[in-house]
Amino acid sequence: MAPKKKTPARKRAPKLELASSVVELKLDLGSGQSPREGYEGVDLHAPNAKHRVHLWNGESWPWADSTVDALHASHVIEHIDALYLNILDDKGVHVRQVDALMFFFSEAWRVAKPGAKFTLIWPALQNVRAFQDPTHRRFIPMQLMGYLDKNCREMNKIDHYLGGCDWVMESCAPTTTPDNALKHKDVQLAKFVEDWGFSEDFHATLVCRKA
Repeated sequence: MAPKKKTPARKRAPKLELASSVVELKLDLGSGQSPREGYEGVDLHAPNAKHRVHLWNGESWPWADSTVDALHASHVIEHIDALYLNILDDKGVHVRQVDALMFFFSEAWRVAKPGAKFTLIWPALQNVRAFQDPTHRRFIPMQLMGYLDKNCREMNKIDHYLGGCDWVMESCAPTTTPDNALKHKDVQLAKFVEDWGFSEDFHATLVCRKA
């Protein structure tokens, strides 16, 4: 009997690693001339901003609903004018009035994807930095972040005039100097309440909630 011929082993084709074609859209709102790394700058006045957009004049931002992966705004919200905006429909008919700050957060929520995070930094209320810049128009406590939560507004029966955004506060805390940061947490808490200037900025992270 003739010996059986061995069938040559089939060579497996190498696996091809396909590069992801999905590019996340991250916006640094009010970026100035130095947008956050990995984010596209959005600023009406900064000459090198990729998007020249007025963020609180009542006009819809130029991004479609639920298309933005992440947002950031550092030292911006204290500059938003303390006024009501007249919101018009597509035909130019007046629909409602909205506070400019709530318009800003409502537009950010509209363009954000569900689960997108929005990081914010602004001067601590108990610090001269909140008042020294003549272009600051608002002095903002950390507690304001609760007003951005739809459930909170409904529970307090203030949902009829504060816009339609729904941001869940993941974190919100003051920052201080490196020396103060080494102190015991209880000492820091007491100084935060008692000492003017102990806190420098407030940092918050919000999460976009959509049904």
